[in-house]
Amino acid sequence: MNAKDKIVNTSRTVRFNNSNSIVVERMEISFEPNGKAAEPVLLEFYNVDTDGSMLNGELLLAEKWSAIVNERLNAKKLEL
Repeated sequence: MNAKDKIVNTSRTVRFNNSNSIVVERMEISFEPNGKAAEPVLLEFYNVDTDGSMLNGELLLAEKWSAIVNERLNAKKLEL
């Protein structure tokens, strides 16, 4: 499998007491295959609708797994 991945952070800006705050709504790793017809595969790490309103280490976890997957994919490319 020849693919790449990236962390996708879906957020919105909320105005409160004359200041703007960014609210993260969803955080995922998107695995994007090289084939143009193939849809990205999303691995969800956080969703405000199901996980509550506070992030609790999900960004670090997503970054860790993204690095692991990229390392493995690059190693597979070298083997081929």
